[in-house]
Amino acid sequence: MHVLLTGGSGHIGANVARILLEKGHTVRALVRRDTAALDGLPLTTTPGDLNDAEALARAVDGVEGVIHCAAWIALGASTYARMHRINVEGTQTLLNAAKNAGVCRFVHMSSVHALQQRPFDEPLDERRALAIEPHFHPYDQTKAASERAVLNAHSDSFQTVILNPTSVIGPFDTKPSRLGRVLLTLRDGRMPALIHAGFDWVDARDVALAAEAALHTDATGQRYLLPGHWHPMRDLATWVHDAGGARPPRMTAPLWLAQATAPLGELAGWATGQEPLFSRGAMHMLIEQNPTVDGSRAAAVLGHAPRPISESVSDTLAWFAAQGR
Repeated sequence: MHVLLTGGSGHIGANVARILLEKGHTVRALVRRDTAALDGLPLTTTPGDLNDAEALARAVDGVEGVIHCAAWIALGASTYARMHRINVEGTQTLLNAAKNAGVCRFVHMSSVHALQQRPFDEPLDERRALAIEPHFHPYDQTKAASERAVLNAHSDSFQTVILNPTSVIGPFDTKPSRLGRVLLTLRDGRMPALIHAGFDWVDARDVALAAEAALHTDATGQRYLLPGHWHPMRDLATWVHDAGGARPPRMTAPLWLAQATAPLGELAGWATGQEPLFSRGAMHMLIEQNPTVDGSRAAAVLGHAPRPISESVSDTLAWFAAQGR
């Protein structure tokens, strides 16, 4: 299949590009400036921005499928306008271009945070309502709104599939992502303490495999949750050590303390010009998460079979080392 990939410079997109090529697809990647994650791959690139309708019309011309991974992830409330412009308006512009060009399959990479996480004592599955209301975090709202646009665009001739991964880890993390920076910080022994919390982690390669499978499935017009495995932060630190990194920090701070001191991390980030690893937005993601994500639909339909996260940590650190990080 001739596939347009957006967001190929990002962590998930870089893995999707490689899986598509491995499976024999012809890939055209929409890029803005950064192509480092795609350098050396046998694909074509086309310049463009999600809010440039003319560029998107050129990008989708002649392709059969679209895998839309491009998004802007930010955890600060002040960034809502930009997130809405990219995540919601940009997705709608791409949907319009793809439908007008006669594209038959549109795979949208969303997030588990597009769905309401509460109640926590009930497993999170595809029936959970969207986190669309204003009291939800801006990132959650914009991912929910973009999902609604994709579902509304679905038809017999324009079939859509939505994928909702949990927290993504894995190689080909060129920027690197926030979680990639956490792994490097742990590896180098620069994290003074852990947080008494955890997350459901999923390997970017397994998300990419599901995205490729979504190009073929007959079960369209719906979403698929892509969980991995829930682990506490200390497990992550232990696996980093097992892979040759520094020993895990001895201290583990309670979540309430990390939340209370997050503004200090934001202040330090502002002073250094680098996004802080543990901000109030990051604390929100740790607090507002359902620990049990049901991936049975994706397993049955897309063959989603997440690998052990210990393997993901080891492979990611090996990839970083090979890149001289």
